[in-house]
Amino acid sequence: MTISVVTNKSASHSASISLRDTRVLIIDDEDILAWSIDTELRSLGAETMRAGSVREALERFPTFAPDLAITDLRLPDGNGLELLKKWRLDAPEMPVILVTAHGAIDSAITALRLGACDYLQKPFDMKDLIAAVGRAAEIAKLRQKVSRLQGREAAATEVNMIGNTPAMHQLRDELRRIAKSKASTALILGDSGTGKELAARAIHEWSERSSQPFVEINCASIPETLLESELFGYEKGAFTDARERKFGLFEIARSGSIFLDEIGDMPLKLQAKLLRAIEYRRFKRLGSTKDIEFTGRIIAATNRNLLEEAAEKRFRADLYYRLSALPVRVPALRERLADLPSLVEFFLDKLSHDLNLPRPRLSAAATSRLMEHSWPGNVRELKNVLERALIFYEPELLQPQHLRIDHVPESWQTAMPPLQNFVPHTFAASSQPPTTTSPTLTHANVLTTASATSSDVAPLTTLTPDFATTHTETPEPNSGTSEETEFASLLDNTHAKSTAQSAPAHSASQPAAVEVIHTLTNDFRLPNTGIKLEDLEKSLLNQALDQARHNQTRAAQLLGITRHTLRYRMEKHGLLVSNSALS
Repeated sequence: MTISVVTNKSASHSASISLRDTRVLIIDDEDILAWSIDTELRSLGAETMRAGSVREALERFPTFAPDLAITDLRLPDGNGLELLKKWRLDAPEMPVILVTAHGAIDSAITALRLGACDYLQKPFDMKDLIAAVGRAAEIAKLRQKVSRLQGREAAATEVNMIGNTPAMHQLRDELRRIAKSKASTALILGDSGTGKELAARAIHEWSERSSQPFVEINCASIPETLLESELFGYEKGAFTDARERKFGLFEIARSGSIFLDEIGDMPLKLQAKLLRAIEYRRFKRLGSTKDIEFTGRIIAATNRNLLEEAAEKRFRADLYYRLSALPVRVPALRERLADLPSLVEFFLDKLSHDLNLPRPRLSAAATSRLMEHSWPGNVRELKNVLERALIFYEPELLQPQHLRIDHVPESWQTAMPPLQNFVPHTFAASSQPPTTTSPTLTHANVLTTASATSSDVAPLTTLTPDFATTHTETPEPNSGTSEETEFASLLDNTHAKSTAQSAPAHSASQPAAVEVIHTLTNDFRLPNTGIKLEDLEKSLLNQALDQARHNQTRAAQLLGITRHTLRYRMEKHGLLVSNSALS
């Protein structure tokens, strides 16, 4: 075997080639030659990985994800043409350079016909190989750019946010502003099924990063032991099963966007590492001491109340404030029912095309049935209902009997939207900012009051005439603690919220027949005969527990108090024992 020594002339030629951010897979069973190629390419900034056989190359290819490959023609368990054929199908954008000590015209012609980028015969001068690698790297970048642009065009048709209600106009405007900004983080809030992933993709596609990768991960679907390696990757030997280096999603995203769905379910230990990546724009692979720069945008989404999670020590407050610089809320379907007919038409067109089924017409009765439902599963539930109708019935005219809508429990029908769906800065978008006579706002009250004053969001308080009150009686002197006065403060705040709520409970475009949430108004007064505050308090506790299906954290949110205060009140009224088995 002969290896040419790199002369000063070739070294000068090599210096003009940069292989930074280029991954090269080297397949050769001659260790010395493979090492020489590896060393030379690394000196030019390339990321490299070596394999000594067809089997090793196929095993390492998926985890390494090379931009180009250099392979010997003859290998111990096969030949490079086999790899060339497979990669032509699996990775058509990846250039392959074939090298061999057995030069033959027919093998060279075959390799070129199969899509080889270049063909070198051993012994070769290293500068010739570097020049071939430089050309292949340029080809790889061009092919990847074309592929991304094609994917961008396909994705652009998917980022179609249906809706003309004020809430959707505001959402699109906020997403576009984030996309055009240089901000490195964004936080998307909303109920499950509202389309948070679509909103994240819109931020990416509408930004200058659209030609870069968009990678996503659901933090709740990956075990804690694997999530860190999925995000940040690992080095060979970092742990027992780390046989090869693995690139994490942050490294794959590079200067694009990474979407962290269900960020509220991320383990606390990993939150600290994510916080470091956000603050310093750098991270390390597991088992590595080398910092890797990240210049992309981090988009997080959750259906949880992260401030409540932080108060319960389940989420880092410093990470929340890093992520929430630009929060946006995706409205629930029940808050924009005027958009439902447009959504139905969109899904009928898409589903009939995807399922290769006739596209049905929509009857007025079916439309009325859809408008009457409260849609706790939001847009995802609507899509499921229409998909069932098309598959099970294939109707020409969609009628109410074709709509298999899940029965919604009574507690869901009367439940209010969760607090986590409301962005604390809603005052800015409200038609009526809070007045100077409003009571002092705690963290919980900020969220509830903001939602009550927003023109697009229904208030969080639901009281029947029998129990509504504007009572401002102070607590008994012997109670004394802030916990015992918090509930009385809540009652005071409900009257303040009713005063601030001057806008209609629903938009003119949203039918009153489908309104689920009842607005608290000034019509509710303390009866002349008075009312027993203890009974009212116990009744409200029971109502909140029923609506929350005895989930104490949810019930506390509905009442605007902490879970600890809720449990204190439940114990005071003898409710803790009877509900402990259900909470």
